[in-house]
Amino acid sequence: MALATTIVASDSLNITNNAPVLAAVKRIQELKQIERAAVVAEKERKALEADILAPLFDSTGASALVVRGVTAVKRSDVITRVNIDGKALLEAFPEAYAATKKESTSRRYNYS
Repeated sequence: MALATTIVASDSLNITNNAPVLAAVKRIQELKQIERAAVVAEKERKALEADILAPLFDSTGASALVVRGVTAVKRSDVITRVNIDGKALLEAFPEAYAATKKESTSRRYNYS
């Protein structure tokens, strides 16, 4: 079966009868919806952790929260991250900044 396509614009294709492509696009759209919902869920979880759990753990010094005899939440150890302020490095040591700067490119797809 030939791939039925129509040029919609100089850089767009309208694919009408390629089942694997159509199925892939449909699944990608479904996954993007799940990803968007996950972002919202993560923000809500972090807010609940900050508003409810952190004060509870901080005030009691506990390392775990047990609900009805089952450990529901364990508090992790403190994690420290070190970041380099690129703007400050550039201003103070432009040669070091230029010598250590890494640049990468990528292509992203936008789904409707």
